[in-house]
This record gives sequence, C-alpha cells and structure tokens, in this order.
Amino acid sequence: MKSRIIRTLWSVPDHRHLPTAGPSETTSPNPSTNALRLDIQGLRAIAVLVVVANHLFKWPQGGYVGVDVFFVVSGYLITGLLLREHARTETISWIGFYKRRIKRIIPAAVTTIFVTCTLAPLALGWSRGVRTAVDGLWALFFVGNWRMYFQDTDYFQRSQLPSPLQHYWSLGVEEQFYTVWPWLLLALMTVLLKVTGHLGYDRSVTAVAITLIGGASFILAIVQTAESPSAAYFSSLTRAWELGVGVLVAVASFATVKIPRQLRPILAWAGIAGIIASVLLINDRTPFPGPWAAAPVLSTALVIAVGEGGYPNRYVPILTSGLSHYIGDLSYSIYLAHYPVIILLAGVINRSSAVYYIACVAGIAAASLLSFYGVENPVRKSSWLSGKGRRLGKVRISRPVKVAAVLLAAYSAVVITVVVQKRLDDRSAESVTHATAQPGSRVQCFGAAAVYAKATCIPLTDTTLVPSPVNAGEDNKIWWSECFINVDEAVMPTCHDGATDGAVRIALFGDSHAGMFRNALMETAKARGWQVDTYYGAGCRVGVPWRCPSLDSTLEKLATGKYNLILTTGFYDAALSNIDGGRGLNPGDDVAVSDAWKKLIASSGAKLVVIGDVPRITEDALACIKLVTTTADTDCSMERGPAVTRVTLDSAVARTPEAGFIDLTNIFCDLQRCRSIIGSAIVYADGASHLTDTFAASLGPYLADEIAKFLPSP
Repeated sequence: MKSRIIRTLWSVPDHRHLPTAGPSETTSPNPSTNALRLDIQGLRAIAVLVVVANHLFKWPQGGYVGVDVFFVVSGYLITGLLLREHARTETISWIGFYKRRIKRIIPAAVTTIFVTCTLAPLALGWSRGVRTAVDGLWALFFVGNWRMYFQDTDYFQRSQLPSPLQHYWSLGVEEQFYTVWPWLLLALMTVLLKVTGHLGYDRSVTAVAITLIGGASFILAIVQTAESPSAAYFSSLTRAWELGVGVLVAVASFATVKIPRQLRPILAWAGIAGIIASVLLINDRTPFPGPWAAAPVLSTALVIAVGEGGYPNRYVPILTSGLSHYIGDLSYSIYLAHYPVIILLAGVINRSSAVYYIACVAGIAAASLLSFYGVENPVRKSSWLSGKGRRLGKVRISRPVKVAAVLLAAYSAVVITVVVQKRLDDRSAESVTHATAQPGSRVQCFGAAAVYAKATCIPLTDTTLVPSPVNAGEDNKIWWSECFINVDEAVMPTCHDGATDGAVRIALFGDSHAGMFRNALMETAKARGWQVDTYYGAGCRVGVPWRCPSLDSTLEKLATGKYNLILTTGFYDAALSNIDGGRGLNPGDDVAVSDAWKKLIASSGAKLVVIGDVPRITEDALACIKLVTTTADTDCSMERGPAVTRVTLDSAVARTPEAGFIDLTNIFCDLQRCRSIIGSAIVYADGASHLTDTFAASLGPYLADEIAKFLPSP
C-alpha cells in the first residue's frame, strides 16, 4: 500500500495520448474515448464572447457569467482526467500533471503580464503603471483574486479605475483549485484504499466529498454576498462550489453517458437556454455569486453531462460548428488579451467614440491571434517539460504569425508615439501655478474662478491641464493625509488649519467628502483669520455612519470645542448605495441624519452649515479625464440628472431649518451638464467623486464667501 502511494506521487507515465484540461484543450465525449468534445469548445466560445462583450460594450449585462461557465468546464475536465488516469494506472502522476499545467497556462499568461506592465505606464500614467506592475506580481503567482478581494474591501481602492490585469482573478481561482483538488483527491483515494483495501468506490467517495465541500462553499457564497458582494465575487472560497459542480459531472459520467440519445440535444438546448437567460437577465443588482451563479453553473453542467454520450453535431450547431470550435480553441488567448486591450486603449482613445471600439476589436483580435499562434500553440506542441517532440527553440513561426506581429508592432508604435508626445507636452503641467483669489482681487480664470468670477477674471494664456490627466488620481495628498482615518479606525485625529489663534473657530466634520474641502479652506481661512479644525474619516457620516467607531468620541469633541460654526457634508446617497457594503437607501435615512444634526446643534451651541455634496462623476467622464490626449477643450461632461443625486442629504436639510446650506452645484453644472474640467483644472481625482486638491484650492475663495454669510458680523 505504501509503495502504491509513493508511486502515485512520483510516477510519470506517458500522457501524450491524454487530453489535458486547460482553457482551450479538449476531452473525450465519454469516459472511454479520447474523441474531441466539440460541445465543450462551443461552451468556451460562448463564455469568452459574452465576457468580452460585457467588458467592452457593457452588454449583455450578465456577460460576466461566462467566467462561471469556464469554472464548471475546468472542474469537469481536470477531475475527468485524474479519475481516468487513476482508473487506468492506479496512479496519478503529479509531476506530469503540474508539468502540463505549467506548459499550458504559464507562457501565454506571463507574456500577457509582461507586455501589459510594459505598456501601462505609457498608456495610463506612472502611478497606474506602478499599480499595474504590483497587480502583475500577484497575477504571476495566480493570487490576483485575493488582491482584488482586499482592494474591494478597502474603502478607497474601489474608487480607482480598473487594473488592466483585473481579469486574472479568475485564473487565480482556477489555479488555486488545481493546486488543492488533486491532492485532496489523492487523500481520498489513500483513505479509501486503507479502509477498504481497494478503489471500487472511488467515484462515490469523491462525489460525497465534493458535495460536502461545494455545499459549504455555496452557503458561504450566499452569506458573504449578502454582507460584502464585491469581496464575495473574488473569493476562491465562495467560488469553489462552481468548480465542484464540474467535478460532480465528471464523477457521474458513467451515469450520464446512459441518457437516451434522443433526449441529449433537447437537454443540451435547455442548458444553452439557461446560459443565455443568465447572460441577459443577471445584472449588477443580482445577488452574485450566491445564489444566482447557480443559474449559469447548473445550465453549463447540464450541457456537459448530456454531451457525455455524444449526439449528431447538426442538432446543436451553436456548440459544434467550425466557428465555435475555432473560437473555443482561441478562448484562452482571447481571454488573456481582451482586458488589457480594453483598459490600455481607454487611456489613449475616448471611450465614447466609435474609433475606440473599432480599435479594441482589432487589438483584441490581433493580440489573441499573436498569443495563440506565437506563444500558446508553439509552446504546447514543443518538447519543453516533456522531453519529446519539437524543441521550443526550433518551433517554426508561420507567415500569418509574422504578419500579425508586424501589424501589432506598427499599431503599438503609433499608440506609443501619441502617448510619448502627449507626455512631453504635459511635462510642465505639474509646475503650473495660478493665483488664488483673495477678497477684492482680480485673478486668472483658472478652476472654479472661471465660473464664479467669470465676468472679472483674467483669461488664461496657458491652458495646460492641472493636474495632468494621468496624475489626477494622485492629486489628493492634502485631504488624504495624517488627518484622515480609514474604516474601522478607533481614533479620529484633529488637524488645525488657518489662523493659529483665530477669533472665529470653525470645525469641518464628516466623511472623506468633507475632508476634500480641507484644501479649499487652508489658505483662505488663514487670510480671513479663521481657525479651522478638521475631523473626517471614511464612512463617518452623522446619522448613517458606516464602520466609523470614532464617531461618538468625535461628536463629544465638537460639543465641547466652543466652535462658532460647524461645517459638514458627506457622500450620502452614492456611498450608501454603492460603497458602504452596498446596503442601499432606507426611507428613514434622511430623518436619522436630520435628528443627528439637531442633536449636534443642541450639544455644541454652534451654527451648523451643510455643504451640498458635489455632483457624482460617471465612469465615462472619469475615463475621459484620465485620457492622455485630454486637453482643456475636451468635453468630459456628464448629464446633470444622474450626477446630482442628493436625495438623502437634501431631504435632511429640508427637515433641519435651523441648519444653513451651501449649494455648490452651479459651480460644477449648467442646466443640462456637469463639468469635470473647469478653467483648465481637472475637477475629480477618482471614481468616488473626490475633488483634486488643485480644484478644491481654486474653490476656496467662493466657499469662504458663502461661509462668511453664516458668521456674525465683526
């Protein structure tokens, strides 16, 4: 028995005749043959096409479920391979297994990571390029899903534009499964052999084990989706059950192969209909992955199960046509290439233009073909790690590959030339300074002054954008400093700005959207003799706090601080719906906020003034201002209606007549549109609608004038 286990661990039989289980390889239609499974290639084709369409066109809305199709296919193929090998040889060659995995997955994946990390600083700017390089390290070790998991539980990482390597999260889930499941299967076989003396019940034991494991994973998926849907989306623990369903299909193949032949095409179409319905009906408001990932997962399992015994290809052409087969072969390369192309080109070409979509389709096609014919296929057919066949160094590069390489190189050269030239043009942007308005002074039409002082400001002679588009996300160092606390921190610090011993004492209090006004008040408060103390942190909105344990102690400080005026605001509606665990708005939120304000007014004796929150930036507008080709004349505006969403805050203000209100909307918006570039200043730093320090500073004089209206006359 001991010698058999040792042989299982280290034996390396010849596996050239066995189908491997990578994302574009094939397996047999039943447990006894090695014929091509065209239906599985068709499933891969459907899966990768809907994923690409969802990422590029934002339609179909549930296109991301294509990843769930891949998970089921992977669980099925890997387990089927291992069980067949064990049944035939009474061994499982781990060396052979992991050599095949490395050979199949690593070359194309590493090549994509390298190319993406090389181009990212050029197309996306240095700061995002550095983040992409870090993402690349996580992806290289197939733990990118855990980086996304921790980022999505980080309050501010979620406000950033997506990484071009974000899609590697699913490869991480699969490879972690490939790392754990074969060893768990070996443990099951070892225990079975020790208890019974034979392996006659290997499939039954495997089915029971994976049912228990998958059931626990599914329950966890439901629970975590309810508590933190973004984190649940990326967790291997909440996705394991999907691969487990594929395992069960492989284990049950001896039974599913007996499904009547006449029923198989009908059931296959039923499974396809389930996948299509999932793609069309599931959206970002659907609880996912628990429980609704079950829809595409079970539909995929049905298609695979009924295909075990085979059926005439003409009955299910959507899966078995030559085109589906070809796209299925390319599916791994398409999946690797599509997201970097989409994100990198979004840094160079405006996403609202037809040129962007044409360039993306062409870029995805070229990169996929080059990856498949230039890396994936040659390495797979080479003798690398197998000792037989063509050596990697002597693989013949075909003419189509050479042509594709030349075209892609020319395509890249054009893009890089545009980007580098723009970098040179913007190099001086960070050193550009513009005078801040003081009472009675005439200033340049820079930033907010271009609106509130439009009639008197001096037209700009230098319209270079400040900050530069690629560095706007880093222009937040004033408010995001030692004065700011992230979620769950117990002590909120007090920072002091303006005049040291000012006769007027003002407190600025709230969440990060209150903190971003700190830079608006620093210089103007000093000029006006005001002392401004700041108290702000993630989720610290009075009335509806989220993970802000320091809120009560901070309210006590405000009550005893002897302030003349307390300023507050918050990212109420958007944050409650999308950031604070996605809990959504409740009918009583405005009442809770108003009651908390009234209590603060009574306890502090100060005048409370609410600053209306800034318009919420859209994803398209954010992508527009981050384009390296964006200038002061680029229209990166958004519709006013969706941008000005302040139902909770405005209703709470209406319920609190004793509080003052400062509405900044007209600085940002006209009657139809809200601007994200004003007076050559980029307004927003990130997708959570935080202002850049630059624009906040330009807003200072106007905000100070509005605040002064609520202070007693000197």
